[in-house]
Amino acid sequence: FPNEYSWDAHFPGGEYEMKKFLAYSFIYPIEAIELGEQGKVYVSFVIEHDGSVVDIEIVRGVSKELDREAKRIIASMPSWIPSYCNGRPVKTKVMYPMIFELF
Repeated sequence: FPNEYSWDAHFPGGEYEMKKFLAYSFIYPIEAIELGEQGKVYVSFVIEHDGSVVDIEIVRGVSKELDREAKRIIASMPSWIPSYCNGRPVKTKVMYPMIFELF
């Protein structure tokens, strides 16, 4: 049960800071623009005990270019605040959908 000694892993500064980081880090691949590729890439990754982001995998991709960009962005993230259970840091697997849209 959640208590003051247990919480889920989260990006430093919360969801707002994560969205800001993603927006500043995002580079739409030229090849994907030329081919009109867009969609949602589902990325899974593990937050280690120390908050580092490891084991990045594409669970459901869109294209080689968009999948590669999603992995690049996740790999460039700063360390997260790790999950805690009963006052101890624990590994956590995270699934995150990244939306690529052309306007």
